[in-house]
Amino acid sequence: MENKHLVVISSIIDEWGGSEEIWYHTALAFRKQNIQVSVLLHTVYSNNIKVKNLKEAGVNFYSFNKPFKGRFYNLTKQFIKKRMPAYRPHIGNYMQEIDTLLRQLNPNLVIVNQGVNFDGLLYAFQAYKLKIPYVTISHKAVDFSWPVHNELDAFRIVLKNSRRNFYVSQQNLKQTTAQMAMDIPRSEILFNYIKHRSTPVPYPSPNNNYYLYCVGRLWVLDKAQDLLLQVLSQPKWKERPLNIVIVGSGPDEYMLKELCNYYQLERVQFIAHLSQHDMWEKAHGLLLPSRSEGLPLVVLEAMAAGRMVITTVAGGSEDWIKSDSGFITYPHSHFINQTLEDAWAVRDQWQAMGENAFNYFNAHYPKNTIEQFVKTIQSILYE
Repeated sequence: MENKHLVVISSIIDEWGGSEEIWYHTALAFRKQNIQVSVLLHTVYSNNIKVKNLKEAGVNFYSFNKPFKGRFYNLTKQFIKKRMPAYRPHIGNYMQEIDTLLRQLNPNLVIVNQGVNFDGLLYAFQAYKLKIPYVTISHKAVDFSWPVHNELDAFRIVLKNSRRNFYVSQQNLKQTTAQMAMDIPRSEILFNYIKHRSTPVPYPSPNNNYYLYCVGRLWVLDKAQDLLLQVLSQPKWKERPLNIVIVGSGPDEYMLKELCNYYQLERVQFIAHLSQHDMWEKAHGLLLPSRSEGLPLVVLEAMAAGRMVITTVAGGSEDWIKSDSGFITYPHSHFINQTLEDAWAVRDQWQAMGENAFNYFNAHYPKNTIEQFVKTIQSILYE
């Protein structure tokens, strides 16, 4: 079988997240087949354990973040950095650099991995112009950001000529169809990698205290932790033995902690990172008030651990959470408050609901998601 070269281009700017997992496992699987794999990232975080694993497997990494040079740019950058120490420039000649790298690498197939449903389509457009086959993956769709008119035609060309267009939920595909004003050809629903368990994680004893974990990037535009804190600021929730553990990091961390202090929320705790085992061993359930999602991995991880879920209609969660395994609400403080009230009233049933979630997940979520995706990509690679 002829040796091939696969290139992954990810639009994700952050160091790592759930949106990187599918191509991560796919790259490792292809390296075992001795297929050459290169990854193009905005920034290569060489100390990240996943990046290290990939490099050890023989994956090559390239950064396409090449800032514009020039006196005005450099002065502006220095001015902002003095006032915002955490500032990291995102302005770069991305298209030119990606074009250069694609010409240099000359791959047989490109996987364009997107955090949002069109934030990497211009990268795919470079592959289209070079007549390199490509597929697109979209991990989220939002209803508050639509394509600008001068890019819409390019996006349509990309989607029409892609070998596959993968979406993590039907809701995201439907949203993209509206935003592109066209049917998306060769579209498929992508199942991300989630570890299955043979039994649920043992349910923690309440001991007169209940713990709901809110897991995700500290980014209120998507994850809406601000709505949760607003709900918890009511006297009734301060008086109840309900503890909220917010797990994650992100650009809104300082603001959320300040908001927590302002509301005087003594039962809210922030933790930057927890292992899956440590988290579900202590959690009585998951509470995710998201404004926008794809299909949150943490929802599936909670179900796989045997925990009930309270979340919103954002993304594909509604397809998985049933009335006997959790609660679906809307990303507004009024609805979150009412749903949390409904859940609190049946807190003695949370363990049973978690067991129902576990059983539903095991019955419906594929165990061989990576193998399925690798097989699909391999069939395209060798067309």
